[in-house]
Amino acid sequence: MKYLAALLLMIFFALLETMPFFYGLGDLFPDLTLLLIVALGLLEGSLTGGLAGILGGFLLGSFSLHLFATRAVLFGLIGAFTGYLKEAFYLKNPLAIFLTGLGTVGLEKLFFWGVLGFPGGFFTSQFFLSLLINALSLLLIYYFLASFWSKEIYRTARRW
Repeated sequence: MKYLAALLLMIFFALLETMPFFYGLGDLFPDLTLLLIVALGLLEGSLTGGLAGILGGFLLGSFSLHLFATRAVLFGLIGAFTGYLKEAFYLKNPLAIFLTGLGTVGLEKLFFWGVLGFPGGFFTSQFFLSLLINALSLLLIYYFLASFWSKEIYRTARRW
């Protein structure tokens, strides 16, 4: 049941990100699909994170009609990597989750802006503001999912 809810949430986030209204916000709108993939990787591990990343990348690519396979591979690697972080370091601390959000979204933005030549500059105020918005959004998504997913994580988060 929880995987069905995550799938429906991923479809909703992918549709929301590809709506024309949000193109005007540019990079200041959080990458909700990527953040959901990171949260699932942190909650469930590398296999679920990787599979969610591939599925989320295909969904986002099919709705936006560009970078279909590239986004799926990149999101799959990010989901598997964050799942590995959960298994290696057992992340419960909100600061660790915030830093994970900074790192994963930063890698994704550097890849798309640098390798594929998307507009925008490196290490500008817009870049750092985008990282901050995404990392704070990851905390919200992670603890929202954790409240339904795992009661132990939610109880630990409430102590912080």
